[in-house]
Amino acid sequence: MALLKLASGQDPTLLHPNAPSGVLAAGQTPRRVLLVKLSAMGDQVCLAAAVRDIRRRWPEVEIDWAVDERFADIARLHRDVQQVYALPIKRCQRGWRLRQNRRDLFQALLALRRQHYDLVLDAQGLWKSALIARLARSPLRVGFQRQACGERPAALFYTHHHQPSRSAAVARLRDLAAFALGSQPYAPLDYGLAAMPMPENSRLSRRIALCHAASKAEKRWEDGEWVKLGRALAARGFQLVLPWGTQAEQQHAKVLADAIGAQHCEILPYTRLADWPAVLASLRLLIGVDSGLLHLAAAHGLPTVGIFVSTHTDLFSPLPGRGLALGLPGPRPDSTAVLQAASRWLAAEFSSG
Repeated sequence: MALLKLASGQDPTLLHPNAPSGVLAAGQTPRRVLLVKLSAMGDQVCLAAAVRDIRRRWPEVEIDWAVDERFADIARLHRDVQQVYALPIKRCQRGWRLRQNRRDLFQALLALRRQHYDLVLDAQGLWKSALIARLARSPLRVGFQRQACGERPAALFYTHHHQPSRSAAVARLRDLAAFALGSQPYAPLDYGLAAMPMPENSRLSRRIALCHAASKAEKRWEDGEWVKLGRALAARGFQLVLPWGTQAEQQHAKVLADAIGAQHCEILPYTRLADWPAVLASLRLLIGVDSGLLHLAAAHGLPTVGIFVSTHTDLFSPLPGRGLALGLPGPRPDSTAVLQAASRWLAAEFSSG
């Protein structure tokens, strides 16, 4: 994808003001770069655009990604990523005494250590991510400055530090990559995920996903609002799709479906992350709380309505053009507000309804 030109006519690969030549020696082109971002699902999607920026800056570079095994399929979906190190971090935290867990972690770290990297970017800023960045064989380790790290001592492991000037997740990570590259992220936003192309008739689909589940309880929306929203959409002839990831979320989906009307709802079978592009290609719209599926849908270009009840839209909402975000710092959205936002993509059904 061609880079955008600035209004002044200058090329957008202008040097970053805080890194006159990037972190590499002048004229040096890296052969291999490692990105470290262990969790969570939505954070992996946010990093994907920065991965695409790196490839556009250095078309021949090989890019690897270290990630918790639970989210490794996001990295595998990216067309610019060669090697994915699926680390059993969470599994070891929960069961360190199990020999198999320790063996799997050590084997993954040994595989990472066998490779030499010209540059490592820690895009997380935690103790565990910084330690993995340090274990990688590279003379250059780039991360955030101490005050911008989630755990400040993580900055001790980096050779170069970036102070982000923007707080939105995608922009913040693109800026980190730009600091390392010695460029500015003016290229068009491209997540680089290997999505199935959206079919031409997707605009005629009657399937809308209601993503009610979230990793944290405070991110969830009230059941009563989901039910009112679901009934309003069903009355306009839409088939509602309810995904889930755990047994508790599956039971919650059944409760919502029964309250909305089971004949209008489809509770999806368990779906691996690698299979979600096919699901997204069948949808007209996705409505969900701040979760990984919301960000994955937006990254694939599917219209979305995000419901933010505890996290801030300025920090975590999909970027403009990728969906609408309701909630903080504004008022807590109700079903009427969400339905009105959804009508942007459902104009035909709403005008006839």
